Amino acid sequence: MDMDPPNKKAREEPPPPPPPARQPQPLPDEVMEHIFARLPARSAARCRCLSRSWAAALSSRGFISRHLDAAGRLSFPAALSAWSREHGDTSPLTRSCRGLALVASISEGVVYVGNPSTGQAASLPDGTPAAFACLGLGYDARAGGRHKAVRVYYQYHHGSGCEVYDVGGAGYWRPAARPPPCRVVAAGGVFARGRVHWLAASNAAAASDEWELAARLTADSVMSFSAGDETFTSEPLPTGARGRPAYLLELTPLDGGRRLGLVYHRRGRRPRSMWVLEDDVRWVATAGDGGTDGHLYEESLEPVGRPHEDVVFASASVRALSLALRRLPARALGRVKSVSRSWRAVIDSDRFAASHNDHHRRRAGQSVVVLTSCPPYHRLVAVQLDSCLASDVLPPLMSSRVLVSKPCHGLAMVCRGEWGQLFNPVTRAHKNFFVGLSFGFDSPTATDFYNGSIGLGYDRSSRQHVLVLLSGGEAPPLRRRRLQCSVWRLREEYMATTVAAPPPVPAAADVPPVYVEDDGRIYWMCRSPRAILAFNIRGEAFDVVPAPPDPAGISTEVLVELGGALRVVQSCPSTETVTIWAAVAGRDGEWAREHVMQLGRWPEFSPKKTAGPVIPMAVDPDKDGGRILLDTGRSLGYYDPAHRTLETVYSLRSRPELRGEGFFAAALWEESLVRPYDRFERFLRA
Repeated sequence: MDMDPPNKKAREEPPPPPPPARQPQPLPDEVMEHIFARLPARSAARCRCLSRSWAAALSSRGFISRHLDAAGRLSFPAALSAWSREHGDTSPLTRSCRGLALVASISEGVVYVGNPSTGQAASLPDGTPAAFACLGLGYDARAGGRHKAVRVYYQYHHGSGCEVYDVGGAGYWRPAARPPPCRVVAAGGVFARGRVHWLAASNAAAASDEWELAARLTADSVMSFSAGDETFTSEPLPTGARGRPAYLLELTPLDGGRRLGLVYHRRGRRPRSMWVLEDDVRWVATAGDGGTDGHLYEESLEPVGRPHEDVVFASASVRALSLALRRLPARALGRVKSVSRSWRAVIDSDRFAASHNDHHRRRAGQSVVVLTSCPPYHRLVAVQLDSCLASDVLPPLMSSRVLVSKPCHGLAMVCRGEWGQLFNPVTRAHKNFFVGLSFGFDSPTATDFYNGSIGLGYDRSSRQHVLVLLSGGEAPPLRRRRLQCSVWRLREEYMATTVAAPPPVPAAADVPPVYVEDDGRIYWMCRSPRAILAFNIRGEAFDVVPAPPDPAGISTEVLVELGGALRVVQSCPSTETVTIWAAVAGRDGEWAREHVMQLGRWPEFSPKKTAGPVIPMAVDPDKDGGRILLDTGRSLGYYDPAHRTLETVYSLRSRPELRGEGFFAAALWEESLVRPYDRFERFLRA
């Protein structure tokens, strides 16, 4: 029997290798896009980082429209709540339009076009100053599709107008083809059937403000603005809704904006009456609750564009232009704005205003004085001192002495009783405010802010002006009130916040506070106990600084800022002297006499004859020794401490027809385009 060799098994061929595993085939691009179109907008936006090709595909107009058609509709208030965590407290100004909406950030004082789905937002520029304005957001499906913000505004005695902002476009408003034919009575336009719709009144008389307008006007029509050809049309309301108060009527988009509905909210009665506009020409009554689409928004990838200032300053030529324009005076820039819309957009921007002010503050020279009116006048009258010297122009006069704060980054402030006014002495832009209402008191006559004192400062970290109110002390009837400090940042309309730690000592209500830029603090004079109260704006904390010595015979003691440092000015009628104290550098609480001005030789400047304190306004750096500009309310003059002479610049004594009556309010001139109202107010009304 044959036997196999022992190594036969080793010589056998190895088994064949298994067949290769089948490689997975990538899904076609059409299938991938179909999957991406069903993702939430924020998740789909993140997928753009996979590759350049996917970034282009997921950003295309076709994919954005396909994603919008497949997306769900979510609660608009819930979306805004999540969006507010990134942009502060927000308030919607319009309904959702293909996922975008106009939203006001209250804490930032900025109006955005925002996408709550992706969290993107871009700020809008200021519109034409107006007494009343309303907003809308539409979508033009032509030319690839683009959102358009619409602003309809009304000016007292100057008619009405409309302007359009192309989202992602040039970065500025442009006028529409025609003005609105009706008066809008309910702000916040609704987009449906390719148009932005507002409730309107065809024959609306002018009202003093939008609140009075909403309270007294009734709606009789719907005014519509075409997002395509940018023209207006109007359609009468149905008989059952015509003549009803505007606040009881509501326009609402239906079926994803394919139809427009009108809901009448009857007082205490349900169901509500509802009509649907058919073919843009007739209203048809329908059953149903209505109004649901208006409180939803679409999951959307629609872009919001860049902030308008980034668009305006995108090119190197525009940035070079802004560097050249900032050298011009503020009033000259007012004329230069008419060159073109792009130049106007540059000059009207907050970025340029801050750059212009910083440039001129560094180059500040001789003091220029403006004689101005004071609140509660609604029209600011400001006359430059040179005009009074060169002609017989009489400055605005008051019956009592009024002190104006030194300009703080372009703005000055003056208070008279319960009225306050912020103004720009150069451009004459101003804002009047009720002290009590602006700082959150329930009544403008509330005793909580009696004996209060308001200081104007600047927060360099957030680049915005700040008003600080110290209230408390003795209040009518003579009783003690709790000391309190409230801070109002001007970007926030009437939203003062109370500082947790109140001031440790009460401030003197009849001595205006002063802001010192170098240390970022506002200072108040205190009498009981006699000290100086300092408030750090950035840290919102108080500190008490010892006051200089108190010689006998002093009648008034005020705080001023000279040369970037704090000074204490003491007036003594018995010796007819004005003493200026300066803090000793490096020694807290120590003071040294800087100047002792003997003014007896000039009766119109003598503390014995003047009504109120003699105020050193500024130091003239162009003269040797630094002449000091003095203000008495009736005379202005330069005191030379080196030669102990005084040169009268202007005096009401030269006007015998005044019979020694009347006072002017003198303010320093600081080249600035800064406006005294917040951006949100400038956007809606000026």
